[in-house]
Amino acid sequence: MLKKPIFNSVGSNYTYLFGINAIFSNLFGFGGENARQDLREVISKHYDGVTALFYKGREAIEYALLLSGIPKGSHIIISGYTCAVVVKAVEYAGMIPIYADISDNDLNFNISEIERLYTSDVKAIIVQNSLGFLPDIRPIEEFCKKNNIILIEDLAHSVGGRYIDGREAGTVSDYSILSFSQDKLLDSISGGALIFRDVTKMPIAVKWKHLSVYEKFRDRCYPLSMWKVRHMYNIGIGKLLHNILKRTNFISKPVESLDRQDFKTISGWYATLALGRFNSLQYDLKRRRKICSIYLKSLGDMIHPIVTEESISRGTCLRVPILCENRDSLIEFLKNKSIYISDIWYDVPIAPKKYWGEFEKNFNLPNSTAISKKMLNLPTHATMTERDAKRIVENIKLWQALQLKK
Repeated sequence: MLKKPIFNSVGSNYTYLFGINAIFSNLFGFGGENARQDLREVISKHYDGVTALFYKGREAIEYALLLSGIPKGSHIIISGYTCAVVVKAVEYAGMIPIYADISDNDLNFNISEIERLYTSDVKAIIVQNSLGFLPDIRPIEEFCKKNNIILIEDLAHSVGGRYIDGREAGTVSDYSILSFSQDKLLDSISGGALIFRDVTKMPIAVKWKHLSVYEKFRDRCYPLSMWKVRHMYNIGIGKLLHNILKRTNFISKPVESLDRQDFKTISGWYATLALGRFNSLQYDLKRRRKICSIYLKSLGDMIHPIVTEESISRGTCLRVPILCENRDSLIEFLKNKSIYISDIWYDVPIAPKKYWGEFEKNFNLPNSTAISKKMLNLPTHATMTERDAKRIVENIKLWQALQLKK
C-alpha cells in the first residue's frame, strides 16, 4: 500500500476546500473592496496601528524603509541567515544591508552582535524570528530607543508568537511586516501587510501597478493544482503534473525573481483568504505546537537547541529545525518513504541557493554559514497531523539506526 506523501511545501497548507474557495471567492469582484477593508481593520485593531496591503511581504519591507524617512545610504542590520528578498528590499529602498551573524544556540542574532556592528550609519534593525522561534527582544528594543534606531519586526515566520516578556510579536516595533505568501502561517498564495503606528506618516509617492488577469488566474488555481499534485504524487501523475505546471510557469513561486518590481496590492479574494487564515490562527498554532513537541520529545539529539518546551509554548513553530551532518543521505532515505523535505530554510545563509553566488563573495559569518550546511527542517503545515509527525520520527530513527551499522 502506498504511503501518503508528506511534503515540506508543494502547497501543503491547502486542503481541497481551500482550493475550491480560492477559485470561487470574490470571483467577479463582488465584495472585494469590503474584504480588503475588513482585513485592514482586523489587522490594524490587533496590532494597534495603520495597515497597508501589498502583493508581496518584501514590498512592505521596502515601503516601511521609505516611509520611515531614513536617509538613502543608511545601514540596515538584518539577519545573516535569511531570504534574499529581504536583502533586496533593503537595497531597493536605497539602503545598505548589514548582516548580523546568528547566535550559537539560536537562529536569530542577539544584542552582542548588534553592538559589534553598530555605527552611526545604522538607522534600522529588522528582527526576523526565524522559523517562528522568538528571541528576547527587550535588549534590542532598548538599544534602538537609546540610539534612535527604527525597529522593524518581520512576522513572516512568527505572526501570533510571543516574546519572553509576554508581548506579542508585531506589537513592539515601529513597523511590523506580515506575509500571506506560500508556506507561511497566513498562507493565502500571495500578499503582505505593513503596520505602522505613527498616524502622522503620509503615504509616499511610489509607482503602483495592478495585478494582471493572468497573475490573478494563476494564483486562484494554485491551491487546487497543488492539492492534485500532492494527492496523485505517488502514482506518478502528480509528479508529471507538477513538472508540467513548473515548465509552463503556471504555478507562482514565492521567489520568482529578485528584479525590482513595481508596488502592487492584493485583490479582494486574497484578502478574503488571508482574513480566514488570521481568524483561525490560534487553532493552527495550537496544532503546530503539538506537532513540534512530538519532534522534540522523540528527536531530542537532533533538534536545534532553540527548540525547547518553553520556546514552543510561545513560538509559532512554522517548521522545526534539526541538525544533520549527513543531510543528503537523510533526505534521500525519507524520499524513498514518500517524505519529501528537501525544501530547506535555509541551505545557504542567503537563500535560495540559486542566488547565493551574488552574496557569497563578501560574506563572512561563521555561525550562519555553519548552520546552513547541516540545517534541515520538519513540517508542521496546515494539513499536517500528529500521525504524520510520528511517521516522520519513526523513519528518521530508522535512518539513524542504519547509520550506526555502517
